[in-house]
Amino acid sequence: MRHTLRITPVLLALLLPSGVLFIQGCASKRGAEALHAQGCCADEIEYYSKTIEEARNKTGQEARDDTLWMVHYNRAIAYMQAGKYAKAIADFTTTIKLHPYDKDAHVNRGIAYHNLNDYDKAMEDYAKAIELDPDYAADAYFNRARIHYRLDDYHSALVDYDQAIKMNPNLAVAYHNRALVHATLENHEAAEKDARKACELGECGALETLKKQVDK
Repeated sequence: MRHTLRITPVLLALLLPSGVLFIQGCASKRGAEALHAQGCCADEIEYYSKTIEEARNKTGQEARDDTLWMVHYNRAIAYMQAGKYAKAIADFTTTIKLHPYDKDAHVNRGIAYHNLNDYDKAMEDYAKAIELDPDYAADAYFNRARIHYRLDDYHSALVDYDQAIKMNPNLAVAYHNRALVHATLENHEAAEKDARKACELGECGALETLKKQVDK
């Protein structure tokens, strides 16, 4: 069986009307990376599925192969990119079963639930990710903040964006989204400060939005 390197973790999206969460990362060049880079989700899913089937035939049970969790993880990422969130959740769940302390699997499963509007389960996964790796959980805090915002819990959204920025001070989209929360709360000075910081880091959407509001 060819070993498959694990895809790098998810990071987020802007808090804009589309509300889509995107995945980043790539797989092993010894197998599916070229396919992944070309956006060939179906071919990549087939590759991982064959790898899992080979392991099952070889060992008699999936859990006996200590690298198989990585294959399920990578297939879950491919399912996410194909928009097949329920199937991604199933593979992330298998990943967690085989590798229980995996923070990134919880973050990514949370995003899959998030995309299905199952906010309760998404929040549970984000909270578990923070529990498992509290010092490196900017992605979990960021995505949980997005749910707080959608549920009109602006205070909690600010608290989580604060944590995300504390852990990753160069996370432009976190400043962008926090600016929008401040604007919603009519904290105009704080909103402008965050919007300008986001723009310094390359994300100027919030600043442009605020300028349009002032010009009305």
